[in-house]
Amino acid sequence: MNLLSFFREYLTDATLYRAAVGAYDAQGKWVPGTSTGEPLKVLVPQPAPGEFLKLLADGEDHSKFVQTAIFAAVAIQTGREGSGPDEVEIDGERFEVHEIGRWGKYGGFDKVILKKKG
Repeated sequence: MNLLSFFREYLTDATLYRAAVGAYDAQGKWVPGTSTGEPLKVLVPQPAPGEFLKLLADGEDHSKFVQTAIFAAVAIQTGREGSGPDEVEIDGERFEVHEIGRWGKYGGFDKVILKKKG
């Protein structure tokens, strides 16, 4: 059961971008993989919660962080898994995945903290 289906009026379209695996070319230079986009639905982003913000380093811009819930067919990645972090585009604005709460077994979605790029 997808718990986000109960919040239809608060869902918005987004695109998940994940870089494909890179490879070495014939000259031995590393060529990063191209980014592919996958459409998905997210809960309208809200400001990140205070308990998260107080863990940030001093001087970090709190206004760049938002929280949302994502239902995706693939596991969202932060970059700690050995590859670059996934990116989510919402209303033409790009965000980098910063933190993930794996809530899949509690309704089919992940609680995600996103950091605005730029």
